[in-house]
Amino acid sequence: MRPLLLGGSLDHALDIYRRALQLAPHNSTTLLYFAEALLSDRQPGEARRVLNRLIEAAPDPDWTWEQTRDKTLARALLQKMNE
Repeated sequence: MRPLLLGGSLDHALDIYRRALQLAPHNSTTLLYFAEALLSDRQPGEARRVLNRLIEAAPDPDWTWEQTRDKTLARALLQKMNE
C-alpha cells in the first residue's frame, strides 16, 4: 500500500487485496493485511470475518511457517478487537 502522501489510498489498497485474493484465496498473509486494511477503513465486521477465515483455514504444508505466524497475529488482532 502506498502511503497517502505519495498518492496511495485505502480504497485502492482494498481493491488490490480483493484482486489478490481472487488469485490466491487462501494466502494467509494477504488475508491478514486485508483484515488490517478493513479495520483502517472502519469495517470491523468484515475484518473479523476475514480474520476468522484465516484462522480456520486448512493447513498448507508448503506455507506452514507463514500460516503459523499469520494465524498467531490474527488471533492477537481479534483479541485486541474484543477488548
